[in-house]
Amino acid sequence: MDRCAAARGATRRSATSSTTSFHAPRKKGTCAATRVLLAACHILLVAVCAGLTGCTSIYHRTWDKLPPEPAAELTMRVEEAQAVEHLVRQAAAKLRADLEQGASGETIQVDFDRLEMQSLELQRRVLAARDASTHAGNHADLGAEIVRLEQRSKSWLDFVQANRHAEVATQVERLEGMLVEVDGESAGAAR
Repeated sequence: MDRCAAARGATRRSATSSTTSFHAPRKKGTCAATRVLLAACHILLVAVCAGLTGCTSIYHRTWDKLPPEPAAELTMRVEEAQAVEHLVRQAAAKLRADLEQGASGETIQVDFDRLEMQSLELQRRVLAARDASTHAGNHADLGAEIVRLEQRSKSWLDFVQANRHAEVATQVERLEGMLVEVDGESAGAAR
């Protein structure tokens, strides 16, 4: 017989028999098996409550940010991609400025890393816009913009891969060519 059962039996004997004065010493709380079971129940209850609350709040916060109709979501995703394209141009301008000033090789590599990171972010945003376009139906103007942004992200990623370890003069020349092409394309799109 385990200790918990022995303690229960000793307590019952003392209650039914008035001549027996043996009482098992009472410990605070309950026996170990009951304490473990209660602790497991508490942990399970907390985990369930935390899981339900967390999922609900994340779910609602996400849906609060998304527009209610697919066409509006597509427009939002394209605008996000265009904003990141602007950040890519800023990263390229910073790289050009550091190359022209003769910054250290470490600084140039950090600039290339920044340009690559922004180009990857542009690619990610373009993919989100492409995904939104599948739900939004036929929007030819935004479809053309998505294609343009997709080509631009690929061009920037190719530039980074091809020129990261090139000579500084080559890097400057090719970067100038990329920026002129981007500026010319932006001016053509504005007309």
